[in-house]
Amino acid sequence: MAYVFGGGASASPAFCSPTIRAINSSNLSLQELVIGIDYRAKSGAPAGRTVTRFANIKIDRQDAYSFYQLGVAKCDGLEGTLTVIQCLYASGEDCAGDVKPVEFGAIPLTLKQP
Repeated sequence: MAYVFGGGASASPAFCSPTIRAINSSNLSLQELVIGIDYRAKSGAPAGRTVTRFANIKIDRQDAYSFYQLGVAKCDGLEGTLTVIQCLYASGEDCAGDVKPVEFGAIPLTLKQP
């Protein structure tokens, strides 16, 4: 999901604010997931970036963070590249290879290839 906030005037400029959601569809609880997202317009122009940390996501549960302010007035036409900085299951095993971005929706995400 992504929302536009602000009135669009100089005293209250409009900005896009995406919601970042992590869903645990594995068979193990997630101890920690740290991701970075680089947002850009489809033209390739940068629109902002964020680093987000999720902790203790149980099996079949989700967590979400909202209200990041991107440097664009509209959410339409944005894309994101997701980088997995760290992912650990509760067992201590690495789960970075199990992270899958959603390639559709308000701001489609693709996984940055190493």
